Amino acid sequence: MKRREFENKLLSNYRLEGIWKKECLLKTEPDILSALNQKTKVNIENVLLNIIDEGDKYVFEYSGRVFIGEKGEEKLIIHCIYNVVYVQNEKEKMEKTEMEENAKYLESHCKYLVWPYFRKDVYSFTVEANLPPLTLPVLQVSFSEEKE
Repeated sequence: MKRREFENKLLSNYRLEGIWKKECLLKTEPDILSALNQKTKVNIENVLLNIIDEGDKYVFEYSGRVFIGEKGEEKLIIHCIYNVVYVQNEKEKMEKTEMEENAKYLESHCKYLVWPYFRKDVYSFTVEANLPPLTLPVLQVSFSEEKE
């Protein structure tokens, strides 16, 4: 089965129930302004923390973290955790093994679903903290058709 056919079948079996911000925090050091003025490198980490299988529902706990400065000596940290929830449609119940395969694919979608919210939260946090706005890049997605 080609990738596009698989995606269409999968997305007809699951629907996105919602995306919830679980927590978000901002931590700064007193010398953050000098670090920002020096154009210190911005580091971005995206991690899938957990997949919770609730039978007919998958909850993907996704973390985004931005920090300025070296690890262990961060001048600014913004860390957000989001829950992305997919629910299986009632019309077609699947076997457990098929659901586990589908979870792997749904997991790859989380990054693209959460990124705009994370990007907005990072920008909002910096502006509300009276810091120069920190704008994360837009994700580029490639839609290439895979062979069988």
